[in-house]
Amino acid sequence: MRRSYLVLFVLALVLVAENARATDLGSHYRNLYTSVVTLVTEGRTIDRKRTGFTAAEGLGSGVLIDGDGLILTASHVVQVADVVGVVFAGGESVPATVVSTMPQADLALVRADSVPSGIKSVQLADSSSVEAGNEIFVIGAPYGLHSTITSGIVSARYAPGANPRFWLAEMIQIDAAVNRGSSGGPVFDAKGRCIGIVSHLKTTTGGFEGHAFAVTTNTAKKRLLGKPGIWSGMSGKMLTEDLAWAFNLPEAQGGFLVERIASGSLGSSLGLIAGTIPARIRGRDYLLGGDVILRINGIPVWALKDRYDELLQSLKANADVTVAVMRGGMVMDLVGPLQLSSCLHVFIIHADYTTGDNAYGEREHDVTGHALQCGQQFGSGRERGDVPESQRGHGNDGKIQRVHKYPGFLGKRELDCR
Repeated sequence: MRRSYLVLFVLALVLVAENARATDLGSHYRNLYTSVVTLVTEGRTIDRKRTGFTAAEGLGSGVLIDGDGLILTASHVVQVADVVGVVFAGGESVPATVVSTMPQADLALVRADSVPSGIKSVQLADSSSVEAGNEIFVIGAPYGLHSTITSGIVSARYAPGANPRFWLAEMIQIDAAVNRGSSGGPVFDAKGRCIGIVSHLKTTTGGFEGHAFAVTTNTAKKRLLGKPGIWSGMSGKMLTEDLAWAFNLPEAQGGFLVERIASGSLGSSLGLIAGTIPARIRGRDYLLGGDVILRINGIPVWALKDRYDELLQSLKANADVTVAVMRGGMVMDLVGPLQLSSCLHVFIIHADYTTGDNAYGEREHDVTGHALQCGQQFGSGRERGDVPESQRGHGNDGKIQRVHKYPGFLGKRELDCR
């Protein structure tokens, strides 16, 4: 009999603890969910059946980090689309503009045109003490289900460089369920402090299988917040040595095939041309016909990871940036000025995450649909040599006409959505 009472007592303690945890989670959710937004984007993609462009809608999440509409999200959510809208928890929808993207850390900043009254921003916590076993929860919009909460634990922690495509990002692995639309959503610890931003998941089916990854808030603080930002607005794939030979590239180590360009982005303003011809090579989908980037300020694109600091030093305020591309069998230089005091993440190339392929041919899946852009004209560029009529497009009339400027962290509504 006494043993039975002891068992009942232990069960009661467990139930009390679980109820207290559920109460805390519910309280945190009520305090935080209005600060989490849904990002709806629109861009262009190729209709393979009609062999032409068609609209492509995307979905992601983000978290409000200041009272003036600044939102932290994942880079791949907002990299290569033409329009972005922010949907708040109460259903209010407003346009937004891209402030900055850093694809090599999968982080981005966008700014909503306005914020409904009464919505509080979230402070980014110090993520240095996060470790495996810590309880966490995620709020986002999986499959467009706004303000959805899921919970779990931190499964592992990874130092920068562990992931080849997000090599500047410190990552945490989590087992809280995330799916398409969760990308860019905040990860909170058991005390309701934001410690990460959902990035991608490992999967064999395209859906959640227990292994998701988030970029830590300390990465955002170190690499993105408070820094002037550049938004390249392009995506594509690295062509490695064997494909470089097949594409007859002049540089044997490879180049970067431009597949998508967001209109109004820096890539578009420099005159880069996107792909238009769907092809499948070795079981992988490509969009051919676009530029292949060979060098940026003389640095080969295949060496950008190792020579990243050198690239940063080469980007000077009011100086030209030179992008060597192969186009129509010819190598030409696209040149345009950079009028920013610092250019920390221009031209770090973003992979085609919408198909599950990354720039290095790995099969990982994101949890988003498409991307976005917006811009403000601030100067003029030029191209050395006219572009053949057959190669013109995306606003390029034979000469580069515009370069765009994007505000840094403290910029406030300096851009107009196009």
